[in-house]
Formats: sequence, structure tokens, C-alpha cells
Amino acid sequence: MGTSKGNMLYTLYKKDLKASRFELMLIAGVILAVNLYIFYKTTTGWPLQAGFAVNMGGAIAIAMAIFIKGFMTVRNEWKENTVYLMMSLPVSGKLIFLSKLLSLLTQWIALEVLVGVSAFLFFRGMMTPYDWGKLAALPFAYRIEMLKMAFLIFLGANQALILAFFSSVIGKLFNKFSGLITFGTLILSNIAISKVSGWIISLVSRYQIDDLGSRQMDFSHGSLSSTFFPASVYIATALVIIGFSVALFFGTAAIYDRKVEL
Repeated sequence: MGTSKGNMLYTLYKKDLKASRFELMLIAGVILAVNLYIFYKTTTGWPLQAGFAVNMGGAIAIAMAIFIKGFMTVRNEWKENTVYLMMSLPVSGKLIFLSKLLSLLTQWIALEVLVGVSAFLFFRGMMTPYDWGKLAALPFAYRIEMLKMAFLIFLGANQALILAFFSSVIGKLFNKFSGLITFGTLILSNIAISKVSGWIISLVSRYQIDDLGSRQMDFSHGSLSSTFFPASVYIATALVIIGFSVALFFGTAAIYDRKVEL
């Protein structure tokens, strides 16, 4: 049974990725074309910082585009009538939304890696030997903090996509003003999650989420000021994000299954 569900999940995942293949390749092509153009312009006087800044902006734009696509992927189930095909298959809402989540995360990571590599190439050209020395001397504790922050961003991206699914499914429960209801659900859910998350974190932590504190680290070539997560805040934040994400995911799947049955 486990293998059957695994195969079904993989099939759905491939279907979702295949449906996005053209736009994924198009965006990747645009990223490469823009970077080649900026690289050419740097040979005529443009600063390398321009390429780095454009790629950083691109990283934010990609994240927003994937978030918006989270709404579209649910809407397309009804627009293209594939929701009725799902009714005839032995597949649950959990598998459907898990495949969509994995597909969107794959696209997000692939595009962010492409933008990240492009940004690094420009960044590399901006750096001096002295700057590289400073990076090489970066304390291990600071690198751990960057990894911790990256993990929280990944968890947050998961929650944002699941919230997009949840809001879209709630909107589809209504024949009129579906888009407005979807938007309202998104805003209200986000406010509620933020309030409850802050309250829970403050209960289990000696620190407030807005009072993490800043530390200055001295190393061989200078000093670096950075915000550090106290262990209690980090663990509480990660668990709260995971908890809300799981609850929203199963709630979305249950509502979707009920909607399809009706």
C-alpha cells in the first residue's frame, strides 16, 4: 500500500512538473539572457554591483511568483476540469496537495539556485583579496546562524504555499466572490497565524521574537555584527511554523476531499 501511494505521489509530481516545464524553461532563459546582457554591459563600464543587485531582486521576484502560482495551481484544477478526473482516481487530497507542494518547491529551488549562481559570479568579481580573507575567517558560529536562517526561510516558504492552497480551496467553496473570499482568507489567516505564533513563542521562550539581540564578533580581519537566534526562540519558531503548516495542510486536504465529494 505504501509503495502504491508512493508511485501515485511520484506520478502526480511528474504531472505537475511537466505542466510547468515550458514556463520554467522560459524563466530560466530570461534569467540567463538578462545576466549575459548585464555581463556584456560591465565590459563597457557598468559596475558589477548592478548584476548582483538585479539577481537579488530576481530572487525576491521568483519567490513572489511561486507564491502566486500556489493560488493558480488550485484554480486550474477547476478551470481545466481536472478536478473531475481526480474524482475517478484512488487518490486523496493529501497526495494531490503534497505533489503540488513538492512541484512548486522544486521549481522555486531550481530557479533560486540559478539566480544564486549568477549573483555569486558578479559578487566574486566585486571581491578583493582582503574581502576573501575576511570571508575565510568567518567564525563557524556565524555560518551556523546563516544555515539556521536559511532553514527558517525554507519552512516559511512551505507555510506560505500551503496557506495559498488553503485560501484557494476555501474560496472554491463559494460560487460567488470566490477570488475576494480567497484574498480575505489569506489576509485573515496570516494575521491569525502571526498573532498566535508570537503568543506561543513568547510563552515557551525567555525572549520576545522582536528582541533577538545583536552580537559583534571579532575575527582576524575585522569585526562583524550579526543577529543571533537564542536556542529557545529558534526551536520555538521552527516548531510553530511546522505545526501550523501541518495543520493547514491536513485541513486543506480534508476540505478539498469534501468539496470533490459534493
